[in-house]
Amino acid sequence: MKTLALAFGSSLAASIIFYAILASSGLGDNALHIALIPLLGTSHLYELMEKAQAKRNFSMSPKAIFTFKGFAIPWYVMIIYGALIFVGISEGAGWLGTVMANQVTSSGDSWARYATIMKAVSWPLMLLGLYLLGFWIGSRCVALGVIATISSFFLGATLVLLVDFAVAGLAGRMKDFETFHGSLKEIGSSIPHLLVASWRPLGFALLGYWRGSRTRMSKYLQYLLAVLPPDTGMTIVNLAYDEAQTSAAKRVRVDATVQG
Repeated sequence: MKTLALAFGSSLAASIIFYAILASSGLGDNALHIALIPLLGTSHLYELMEKAQAKRNFSMSPKAIFTFKGFAIPWYVMIIYGALIFVGISEGAGWLGTVMANQVTSSGDSWARYATIMKAVSWPLMLLGLYLLGFWIGSRCVALGVIATISSFFLGATLVLLVDFAVAGLAGRMKDFETFHGSLKEIGSSIPHLLVASWRPLGFALLGYWRGSRTRMSKYLQYLLAVLPPDTGMTIVNLAYDEAQTSAAKRVRVDATVQG
């Protein structure tokens, strides 16, 4: 898991650098929201680093190559990183929605119109991001993956709420926080409703998990092919092709026997 921690550390370092640049540019509290966007690239950066590290260590020790079981990420680790990636997804979608709403609306428009435009842009992006997050969890988490997906969703949503609360408090804009989220008392009393209303975005994440779980073996094969020399990789592809041909021929013979 060192590589995953290193990938997250790299994404976090990029967020810190972005925040320093954006804050000095006069963006104020929006700088933190924008700076958190690089967190959503943690999974992709991790897989790139994973393949590069295995290829570099391939000639040193066979143990550098993961087994199919070792290729999986433990569910409890996935919850933590999945939640942090969720933060990046939420902040990225929210920022793009805010930018579009600012471009389309004017100072005389109502808050309802502003919020409608913002949600019309951010929600599709959020649902797409949740699907891709669930897909990644499904492709890399073998045991208790459904629990990891659900827990990542709710933990990530909690982190986003805490970030918005902290930013609003530091900037002295609690009224904006309460306008968008409601007061802390209202949030606490509406938790049962929020749990029920979360079925749609959570459903996208679980759909992504289901689709991703069907690609575990192919993803592991991609990992092996990226590590192995081209000639060896082609040999494996040819073996898989021959096996597919043999399996198809057996199926044809069985069907012909049944029909006969």
